[in-house]
Amino acid sequence: PKAVIRRYRLQEVAVRIERGDVPSLATLAYDLGYADQAHLSRDWKAMVGTTPSAFAAAQEQERAAQGSASSAELKPHS
Repeated sequence: PKAVIRRYRLQEVAVRIERGDVPSLATLAYDLGYADQAHLSRDWKAMVGTTPSAFAAAQEQERAAQGSASSAELKPHS
């Protein structure tokens, strides 16, 4: 059961980070029942191999790249 709960919580962390729905990792950790942000980070790093902050930064870059690609597509041709 513990492994299932851990996997669920980490999946929820990933989903929220991908959506950009993370006010802070400390808040996210609290919302998902972790004792603190460090506990979330240790679990994440053990399963994913990087930190949740690094994953969030990569997702932010991806969203920014998609946003600039979308806005580039909307520009009228001169």
